[in-house]
Amino acid sequence: MAIWENHDLVYADKPAGKGWNGMVVLRDGQKPFGWIAADNLLRGRPLEPGRKELLGLYGLIASNLILPKRYGEELERRIAEKTAELRLSEEHYRELYAGMSRDNELKERLFTILAHDLRGPVGSVKGLVDMICDQPEQFGPESLQQMMPEIRRSLGQTYGLLENLLDWIRSQLQGIEVLRKRIELGQAINTACELFTRNREEKDIRLELTVQQGLSVVSDERMLGTILRNLVSNAVKYSPAGSAIRISAATDPTGEWVIIEVADQGAGVEPGLAATLFTSNMGRGKPGTGNEKGNGLGLMFSSQLAARIGGRIELATTTGKGSTFRLILPDELDGELVPLD
Repeated sequence: MAIWENHDLVYADKPAGKGWNGMVVLRDGQKPFGWIAADNLLRGRPLEPGRKELLGLYGLIASNLILPKRYGEELERRIAEKTAELRLSEEHYRELYAGMSRDNELKERLFTILAHDLRGPVGSVKGLVDMICDQPEQFGPESLQQMMPEIRRSLGQTYGLLENLLDWIRSQLQGIEVLRKRIELGQAINTACELFTRNREEKDIRLELTVQQGLSVVSDERMLGTILRNLVSNAVKYSPAGSAIRISAATDPTGEWVIIEVADQGAGVEPGLAATLFTSNMGRGKPGTGNEKGNGLGLMFSSQLAARIGGRIELATTTGKGSTFRLILPDELDGELVPLD
Protein backbone atom coordinates (compact mmCIF):
# COMPACT_ATOMS: atom_id res chain seq x y z
CA MET A 1 0.00 0.00 0.00
CA ALA A 2 1.56 3.33 -1.09
CA ILE A 3 0.44 6.73 0.24
CA TRP A 4 1.58 9.83 -1.63
CA GLU A 5 1.45 13.30 -0.02
CA ASN A 6 1.82 16.95 -1.08
CA HIS A 7 1.17 16.23 -4.76
CA ASP A 8 0.47 18.98 -7.26
CA LEU A 9 -3.18 19.86 -7.58
CA VAL A 10 -4.39 20.19 -11.17
CA TYR A 11 -7.62 21.73 -12.36
CA ALA A 12 -8.62 21.70 -16.04
CA ASP A 13 -5.16 20.47 -16.94
CA LYS A 14 -3.54 23.47 -15.24
CA PRO A 15 -1.53 23.54 -11.97
CA ALA A 16 -3.57 25.01 -9.11
CA GLY A 17 -0.98 24.78 -6.37
CA LYS A 18 0.01 22.06 -3.94
CA GLY A 19 -2.38 20.23 -1.70
CA TRP A 20 -1.85 18.24 1.40
CA ASN A 21 -3.45 15.05 0.15
CA GLY A 22 -3.08 11.34 0.49
CA MET A 23 -3.48 8.83 -2.32
CA VAL A 24 -3.74 5.09 -1.90
CA VAL A 25 -3.22 2.79 -4.89
CA LEU A 26 -5.40 -0.32 -4.91
CA ARG A 27 -3.60 -3.37 -6.27
CA ASP A 28 -4.41 -6.85 -7.38
CA GLY A 29 -1.05 -8.39 -6.67
CA GLN A 30 1.32 -6.12 -8.59
CA LYS A 31 -1.36 -4.81 -10.93
CA PRO A 32 -3.04 -1.47 -9.96
CA PHE A 33 -6.75 -1.40 -10.49
CA GLY A 34 -7.83 1.83 -8.73
CA TRP A 35 -7.00 4.78 -6.48
CA ILE A 36 -8.35 6.38 -3.30
CA ALA A 37 -7.55 10.07 -2.78
CA ALA A 38 -8.03 12.00 0.52
CA ASP A 39 -7.44 15.76 0.30
CA ASN A 40 -6.17 17.52 3.45
CA LEU A 41 -6.52 21.10 2.17
CA LEU A 42 -8.33 22.53 5.18
CA ARG A 43 -5.59 21.63 7.65
CA GLY A 44 -2.83 22.40 5.16
CA ARG A 45 -0.33 20.05 6.70
CA PRO A 46 0.80 16.46 6.25
CA LEU A 47 -1.31 13.58 7.46
CA GLU A 48 -0.62 12.43 10.94
CA PRO A 49 0.84 8.93 11.27
CA GLY A 50 -2.40 7.52 12.63
CA ARG A 51 -4.35 9.00 9.77
CA LYS A 52 -1.93 7.50 7.29
CA GLU A 53 -2.49 4.09 8.86
CA LEU A 54 -6.26 4.58 8.77
CA LEU A 55 -6.11 5.60 5.11
CA GLY A 56 -3.95 2.59 4.28
CA LEU A 57 -6.30 0.30 6.24
CA TYR A 58 -9.27 1.77 4.40
CA GLY A 59 -7.55 1.09 1.08
CA LEU A 60 -6.86 -2.49 2.15
CA ILE A 61 -10.47 -3.02 3.22
CA ALA A 62 -11.72 -1.45 -0.04
CA SER A 63 -9.45 -3.73 -2.07
CA ASN A 64 -10.68 -6.80 -0.21
CA LEU A 65 -14.27 -5.76 -0.83
CA ILE A 66 -13.82 -4.85 -4.49
CA LEU A 67 -11.70 -7.79 -5.66
CA PRO A 68 -14.07 -10.61 -4.61
CA LYS A 69 -16.96 -8.85 -6.31
CA ARG A 70 -14.94 -8.28 -9.46
CA TYR A 71 -13.62 -11.82 -9.53
CA GLY A 72 -16.99 -13.19 -8.45
CA GLU A 73 -18.68 -11.67 -11.48
CA GLU A 74 -15.89 -12.91 -13.74
CA LEU A 75 -16.04 -16.32 -12.10
CA GLU A 76 -19.81 -16.51 -12.54
CA ARG A 77 -19.43 -15.55 -16.21
CA ARG A 78 -16.76 -18.18 -16.78
CA ILE A 79 -18.77 -20.82 -14.91
CA ALA A 80 -21.81 -20.00 -17.04
CA GLU A 81 -19.72 -20.27 -20.21
CA LYS A 82 -18.16 -23.58 -19.14
CA THR A 83 -21.55 -24.92 -18.08
CA ALA A 84 -22.97 -24.08 -21.49
CA GLU A 85 -19.96 -25.71 -23.17
CA LEU A 86 -20.31 -28.82 -21.04
CA ARG A 87 -24.02 -28.99 -21.79
CA LEU A 88 -23.32 -28.80 -25.52
CA SER A 89 -20.56 -31.41 -25.17
CA GLU A 90 -22.88 -33.67 -23.18
CA GLU A 91 -25.58 -33.39 -25.85
CA HIS A 92 -22.98 -33.99 -28.56
CA TYR A 93 -21.63 -37.12 -26.88
CA ARG A 94 -25.14 -38.31 -26.11
CA GLU A 95 -25.98 -38.02 -29.81
CA LEU A 96 -22.75 -39.80 -30.72
CA TYR A 97 -23.53 -42.58 -28.26
CA ALA A 98 -27.06 -42.92 -29.58
CA GLY A 99 -25.71 -43.02 -33.13
CA MET A 100 -23.12 -45.65 -32.20
CA SER A 101 -25.81 -47.72 -30.49
CA ARG A 102 -28.00 -47.55 -33.60
CA ASP A 103 -25.02 -48.42 -35.81
CA ASN A 104 -24.10 -51.37 -33.59
CA GLU A 105 -27.68 -52.61 -33.64
CA LEU A 106 -27.79 -52.34 -37.44
CA LYS A 107 -24.47 -54.16 -37.72
CA GLU A 108 -25.72 -56.99 -35.51
CA ARG A 109 -28.85 -57.34 -37.62
CA LEU A 110 -26.78 -57.16 -40.80
CA PHE A 111 -24.57 -60.00 -39.60
CA THR A 112 -27.70 -61.95 -38.69
CA ILE A 113 -29.00 -61.57 -42.24
CA LEU A 114 -25.64 -62.52 -43.71
CA ALA A 115 -25.33 -65.54 -41.41
CA HIS A 116 -28.91 -66.80 -41.73
CA ASP A 117 -30.76 -65.48 -44.76
CA LEU A 118 -27.84 -65.84 -47.14
CA ARG A 119 -26.41 -69.08 -45.82
CA GLY A 120 -29.80 -70.78 -46.04
CA PRO A 121 -30.55 -70.44 -49.77
CA VAL A 122 -26.87 -70.61 -50.76
CA GLY A 123 -26.47 -73.76 -48.68
CA SER A 124 -29.51 -75.35 -50.35
CA VAL A 125 -28.19 -74.65 -53.83
CA LYS A 126 -24.73 -75.88 -52.84
CA GLY A 127 -26.20 -79.12 -51.48
CA LEU A 128 -28.15 -79.78 -54.68
CA VAL A 129 -25.16 -79.00 -56.90
CA ASP A 130 -22.90 -81.21 -54.75
CA MET A 131 -25.34 -84.11 -55.12
CA ILE A 132 -25.45 -83.69 -58.90
CA CYS A 133 -21.66 -83.46 -59.17
CA ASP A 134 -20.92 -86.33 -56.78
CA GLN A 135 -23.54 -88.74 -58.17
CA PRO A 136 -24.28 -87.66 -61.75
CA GLU A 137 -25.46 -91.15 -62.73
CA GLN A 138 -28.47 -90.84 -60.40
CA PHE A 139 -29.78 -87.63 -61.97
CA GLY A 140 -31.30 -87.94 -65.38
CA PRO A 141 -32.83 -85.09 -67.43
CA GLU A 142 -36.20 -85.44 -65.71
CA SER A 143 -34.68 -85.22 -62.22
CA LEU A 144 -32.63 -82.19 -63.16
CA GLN A 145 -35.70 -80.53 -64.68
CA GLN A 146 -37.56 -81.01 -61.40
CA MET A 147 -34.69 -79.59 -59.38
CA MET A 148 -34.05 -76.50 -61.51
CA PRO A 149 -37.11 -74.48 -60.29
CA GLU A 150 -35.95 -74.89 -56.68
CA ILE A 151 -32.42 -73.89 -57.60
CA ARG A 152 -33.73 -70.92 -59.56
CA ARG A 153 -35.99 -69.82 -56.70
CA SER A 154 -33.15 -70.02 -54.13
CA LEU A 155 -30.77 -68.14 -56.40
CA GLY A 156 -33.42 -65.50 -57.11
CA GLN A 157 -34.01 -64.89 -53.41
CA THR A 158 -30.29 -64.73 -52.76
CA TYR A 159 -29.63 -62.36 -55.64
CA GLY A 160 -32.41 -59.97 -54.57
CA LEU A 161 -31.16 -59.96 -51.00
CA LEU A 162 -27.58 -59.36 -52.13
CA GLU A 163 -28.66 -56.40 -54.25
CA ASN A 164 -30.44 -54.81 -51.30
CA LEU A 165 -27.57 -55.49 -48.94
CA LEU A 166 -24.91 -54.10 -51.25
CA ASP A 167 -26.95 -51.01 -52.12
CA TRP A 168 -27.75 -50.36 -48.48
CA ILE A 169 -24.14 -50.83 -47.34
CA ARG A 170 -22.92 -48.52 -50.09
CA SER A 171 -25.45 -45.87 -49.08
CA GLN A 172 -24.30 -46.07 -45.44
CA LEU A 173 -20.58 -45.93 -46.23
CA GLN A 174 -20.38 -43.29 -48.96
CA GLY A 175 -23.87 -42.19 -49.83
CA ILE A 176 -25.62 -42.57 -53.15
CA GLU A 177 -25.57 -39.85 -55.78
CA VAL A 178 -29.03 -38.92 -57.06
CA LEU A 179 -29.11 -38.87 -60.88
CA ARG A 180 -32.48 -37.51 -61.99
CA LYS A 181 -34.03 -38.18 -65.39
CA ARG A 182 -37.54 -38.45 -66.80
CA ILE A 183 -38.85 -41.99 -66.30
CA GLU A 184 -41.89 -43.57 -67.97
CA LEU A 185 -43.68 -45.20 -65.04
CA GLY A 186 -45.58 -47.86 -66.97
CA GLN A 187 -42.31 -49.33 -68.22
CA ALA A 188 -40.61 -49.05 -64.80
CA ILE A 189 -43.49 -50.84 -63.06
CA ASN A 190 -43.62 -53.57 -65.73
CA THR A 191 -39.89 -54.18 -65.34
CA ALA A 192 -40.24 -54.61 -61.58
CA CYS A 193 -43.22 -56.95 -61.97
CA GLU A 194 -41.52 -59.16 -64.56
CA LEU A 195 -38.82 -60.08 -62.05
CA PHE A 196 -41.42 -61.90 -59.93
CA THR A 197 -43.52 -63.51 -62.66
CA ARG A 198 -42.47 -67.05 -61.75
CA ASN A 199 -43.01 -66.39 -58.04
CA ARG A 200 -46.55 -65.18 -58.75
CA GLU A 201 -47.31 -68.11 -61.04
CA GLU A 202 -46.16 -70.62 -58.42
CA LYS A 203 -48.69 -69.11 -55.98
CA ASP A 204 -51.37 -68.48 -58.65
CA ILE A 205 -51.44 -64.74 -57.86
CA ARG A 206 -53.14 -62.42 -60.37
CA LEU A 207 -51.58 -59.07 -61.24
CA GLU A 208 -53.86 -56.13 -62.00
CA LEU A 209 -52.15 -53.02 -63.39
CA THR A 210 -53.76 -49.59 -63.71
CA VAL A 211 -51.25 -46.98 -64.83
CA GLN A 212 -52.28 -43.56 -66.09
CA GLN A 213 -51.53 -43.30 -69.82
CA GLY A 214 -48.21 -41.55 -70.53
CA LEU A 215 -47.48 -40.97 -66.87
CA SER A 216 -43.85 -40.11 -66.13
CA VAL A 217 -41.83 -38.67 -63.28
CA VAL A 218 -38.44 -37.02 -62.87
CA SER A 219 -36.43 -39.20 -60.49
CA ASP A 220 -33.42 -41.46 -60.09
CA GLU A 221 -34.00 -44.54 -62.25
CA ARG A 222 -31.99 -46.99 -60.15
CA MET A 223 -33.44 -45.82 -56.83
CA LEU A 224 -36.99 -45.87 -58.16
CA GLY A 225 -36.43 -49.34 -59.62
CA THR A 226 -35.12 -50.62 -56.27
CA ILE A 227 -38.17 -49.24 -54.44
CA LEU A 228 -40.63 -50.73 -56.94
CA ARG A 229 -38.82 -54.07 -56.88
CA ASN A 230 -39.05 -54.24 -53.09
CA LEU A 231 -42.72 -53.23 -52.99
CA VAL A 232 -43.70 -55.83 -55.60
CA SER A 233 -41.55 -58.50 -53.95
CA ASN A 234 -43.15 -57.73 -50.60
CA ALA A 235 -46.66 -58.00 -52.07
CA VAL A 236 -45.93 -61.34 -53.74
CA LYS A 237 -44.24 -62.69 -50.62
CA TYR A 238 -47.17 -61.98 -48.29
CA SER A 239 -50.07 -62.68 -50.67
CA PRO A 240 -51.96 -65.96 -50.25
CA ALA A 241 -52.29 -68.36 -53.14
CA GLY A 242 -55.09 -67.52 -55.55
CA SER A 243 -55.28 -63.85 -54.52
CA ALA A 244 -54.61 -60.67 -56.51
CA ILE A 245 -52.11 -57.84 -56.38
CA ARG A 246 -53.31 -54.45 -57.63
CA ILE A 247 -50.77 -51.86 -58.76
CA SER A 248 -51.86 -48.39 -59.83
CA ALA A 249 -50.10 -45.13 -60.68
CA ALA A 250 -51.61 -41.68 -61.23
CA THR A 251 -51.14 -38.02 -60.33
CA ASP A 252 -52.92 -36.63 -57.29
CA PRO A 253 -55.72 -34.02 -57.68
CA THR A 254 -53.24 -31.13 -57.24
CA GLY A 255 -51.01 -32.40 -60.05
CA GLU A 256 -47.94 -31.93 -57.88
CA TRP A 257 -47.47 -35.54 -56.84
CA VAL A 258 -47.37 -38.95 -58.49
CA ILE A 259 -48.83 -41.76 -56.38
CA ILE A 260 -47.96 -45.41 -56.95
CA GLU A 261 -49.99 -47.94 -54.96
CA VAL A 262 -49.16 -51.62 -54.45
CA ALA A 263 -52.06 -53.43 -52.75
CA ASP A 264 -52.20 -57.07 -51.69
CA GLN A 265 -54.86 -59.28 -50.13
CA GLY A 266 -52.65 -60.76 -47.45
CA ALA A 267 -52.98 -60.89 -43.68
CA GLY A 268 -52.08 -57.22 -43.20
CA VAL A 269 -49.48 -55.77 -40.85
CA GLU A 270 -49.92 -55.77 -37.08
CA PRO A 271 -50.06 -52.23 -35.58
CA GLY A 272 -46.94 -52.80 -33.47
CA LEU A 273 -44.91 -53.91 -36.48
CA ALA A 274 -46.27 -51.20 -38.78
CA ALA A 275 -44.80 -48.49 -36.55
CA THR A 276 -41.23 -49.77 -37.11
CA LEU A 277 -41.58 -51.22 -40.60
CA PHE A 278 -39.59 -48.43 -42.31
CA THR A 279 -37.09 -47.59 -39.57
CA SER A 280 -35.74 -50.39 -37.41
CA ASN A 281 -37.16 -53.65 -38.71
CA MET A 282 -34.02 -55.04 -40.36
CA GLY A 283 -33.52 -58.66 -39.38
CA ARG A 284 -37.06 -58.96 -37.98
CA GLY A 285 -39.08 -59.72 -41.09
CA LYS A 286 -41.82 -62.36 -41.12
CA PRO A 287 -41.80 -65.39 -43.43
CA GLY A 288 -44.03 -65.12 -46.49
CA THR A 289 -47.14 -67.18 -47.20
CA GLY A 290 -44.94 -69.63 -49.13
CA ASN A 291 -42.39 -69.67 -46.30
CA GLU A 292 -40.24 -67.15 -48.19
CA LYS A 293 -37.52 -65.52 -46.10
CA GLY A 294 -38.30 -62.12 -44.64
CA ASN A 295 -35.50 -59.91 -43.32
CA GLY A 296 -37.10 -56.44 -43.10
CA LEU A 297 -34.27 -54.81 -45.04
CA GLY A 298 -36.17 -54.11 -48.26
CA LEU A 299 -38.83 -51.77 -46.86
CA MET A 300 -36.40 -49.95 -44.57
CA PHE A 301 -33.98 -49.34 -47.43
CA SER A 302 -36.84 -48.36 -49.79
CA SER A 303 -38.04 -45.76 -47.30
CA GLN A 304 -34.54 -44.25 -47.14
CA LEU A 305 -34.30 -44.16 -50.94
CA ALA A 306 -37.75 -42.55 -51.24
CA ALA A 307 -36.61 -39.75 -48.94
CA ARG A 308 -33.45 -39.27 -51.03
CA ILE A 309 -35.52 -38.63 -54.18
CA GLY A 310 -37.91 -36.26 -52.40
CA GLY A 311 -40.74 -38.67 -51.69
CA ARG A 312 -42.08 -40.95 -49.00
CA ILE A 313 -43.76 -44.32 -48.50
CA GLU A 314 -47.01 -44.67 -46.59
CA LEU A 315 -48.80 -47.79 -45.39
CA ALA A 316 -52.52 -48.44 -45.11
CA THR A 317 -53.26 -51.84 -43.61
CA THR A 318 -56.05 -53.75 -41.94
CA THR A 319 -55.32 -57.01 -40.14
CA GLY A 320 -56.77 -59.87 -42.17
CA LYS A 321 -57.65 -57.69 -45.16
CA GLY A 322 -54.32 -56.88 -46.77
CA SER A 323 -51.95 -53.92 -47.07
CA THR A 324 -51.53 -51.01 -49.46
CA PHE A 325 -48.10 -49.43 -49.78
CA ARG A 326 -48.26 -45.97 -51.29
CA LEU A 327 -45.13 -44.44 -52.89
CA ILE A 328 -45.59 -40.67 -53.20
CA LEU A 329 -43.15 -38.87 -55.49
CA PRO A 330 -42.87 -35.20 -56.46
CA ASP A 331 -43.78 -34.36 -60.03
CA GLU A 332 -41.73 -31.92 -62.07
CA LEU A 333 -42.63 -28.21 -61.86
CA ASP A 334 -40.67 -25.68 -63.94
CA GLY A 335 -37.71 -28.01 -64.06
CA GLU A 336 -37.49 -28.40 -60.29
CA LEU A 337 -38.75 -31.06 -57.92
CA VAL A 338 -41.55 -29.89 -55.66
CA PRO A 339 -40.20 -29.89 -52.07
CA LEU A 340 -41.74 -32.36 -49.64
CA ASP A 341 -43.65 -30.75 -46.73
